[in-house]
Amino acid sequence: MSTPDASSSLLFGLVGNHARIRRRRSGGYRLSIAGIDDIRWFTDRPLRKEGAWSPEELVDQWGSMFGLDEPNAQLSFTASGKRELITFEMGNPRWTSKNNKLSFGIDPVGDISKDLVTGLRQKRLNDPSLFIDDDVTATGGLTLDYSVVGDNLVVDFTIENPSTDGWAGLVFNEFIFPSDGIFISWTGTDSVYAYDTYNPGIPALDFFPNPALDNDPVFLTPGLDHPPNNQLNVELISSSYESGVLSVQVMRPLVTGDLFDLQIEAEAQYRALAGSGEGSFQPGIASPGLLQQDFTNFVIVV
Repeated sequence: MSTPDASSSLLFGLVGNHARIRRRRSGGYRLSIAGIDDIRWFTDRPLRKEGAWSPEELVDQWGSMFGLDEPNAQLSFTASGKRELITFEMGNPRWTSKNNKLSFGIDPVGDISKDLVTGLRQKRLNDPSLFIDDDVTATGGLTLDYSVVGDNLVVDFTIENPSTDGWAGLVFNEFIFPSDGIFISWTGTDSVYAYDTYNPGIPALDFFPNPALDNDPVFLTPGLDHPPNNQLNVELISSSYESGVLSVQVMRPLVTGDLFDLQIEAEAQYRALAGSGEGSFQPGIASPGLLQQDFTNFVIVV
């Protein structure tokens, strides 16, 4: 069995012979995939490693890797002669060696996947291929999770043992600029703020390398003054601090129409970065600390 580095962020892929979705008596769905030989893992960038696990190893390591934060996943398969794709959160995996079958609970993400899952119950799904995304663990004790609720992207920031002043961010790009982003900051655990940001990455700007708010005068577009532009589309939903853990939830529409926002489409994948740091943070004000932090690279699956 190949072993990844202990600090690696892992993603997983597997193929099987056939799959089936069943409705559970208690509600929800359970998906089973039969004919699995092994599970291939690979590390997220910037590392470049891959290896193989037995299905038992994935099940054994599940709790330590994901805890209560169920990962997102996508299943590709053929049903009634048509290639389909469904997206879901998955958890509670079980392995049966008798027929090399992996089963797990699923919670469909988005209306398209929900409708497909409902229509595919008890049908044979041929040539299944499963991709499992990783939970995002970044610097400074940050864990990031996300979900799609209606027409909105909901992002959960969890920071263990936060500093008195600090920040965390989700950036929609492979690099911290140029990029659309969602940032939070806190001054004490009772004062938490959320920001809709854009970072052009221009050293001549006073606030470089920090991002600015989407409605910063630098980015005003007078020739394109229709309502969506230069709006702050990120909303702070909740924040709490308990047992040394700061939990913050924010939300933004998938599609905003704003020139400085990524327009997020269903059934798509986007590269993103997550990171956090200590000290004060305010969009539009320069702070070299942003360049001094390590950002974790991952994939958002919508």
